[in-house]
Amino acid sequence: GMMEVLRIPKLGMLMASYFCVKTVRYCLLFWLPFYLARECGMGVAQAGYMSCLFDIGGVAGGILTGILCDRHFPGRRPVLGAMMAVGLTLAILSYTGAVAMGLVANGVVMTIIGFLVAGPDALLGSSSISDTCEAAGYGSEVMGTASGLVNGAGSVGAVMQGALTAYIAEKYGWSALFCALAALTAVSVGTMLAAVPRDTKSKPSKVVFSPA
Repeated sequence: GMMEVLRIPKLGMLMASYFCVKTVRYCLLFWLPFYLARECGMGVAQAGYMSCLFDIGGVAGGILTGILCDRHFPGRRPVLGAMMAVGLTLAILSYTGAVAMGLVANGVVMTIIGFLVAGPDALLGSSSISDTCEAAGYGSEVMGTASGLVNGAGSVGAVMQGALTAYIAEKYGWSALFCALAALTAVSVGTMLAAVPRDTKSKPSKVVFSPA
């Protein structure tokens, strides 16, 4: 049953990682236009167009991450996710400084942030789950449940980000919010590294899963 799937080694770390990454991504996705309009003095239309750079970076990040994972990180995909999360932490911390430097710097760093957050999002919600289950000796019979648990943890972060963003931005300011997002990405570095499956050069014995 579900409790047996939850006991799969490393799956809990994938869930924690996806919670952090989804919280950060959805916060930026939904609140960047508001931030650009309110704090940067942009018009509503300009803020909307500008925030598209985040999505453009995300498209490139998701595609390139998939290619790099297949070529250089088979079975160890969270390692690449952790590397990107380190860069994401630094990019988020530098964003308010980039905003002060003008539109070009703002757009460049925003695109980089979109690129770096989309990569971990793409691999945590799909291929890393398969790697984790296979490394533990499980097959396709648990993939649906395992995927649901990991993606469900990410969805919790996506839901919670709205209230958390509003609270932190209103009470402590936007700089504090970006620091909080950077802290979440830093946490995800550790959880992703902890989620890397053990070396499976010798295939683990097949685990018999009971759906009951």
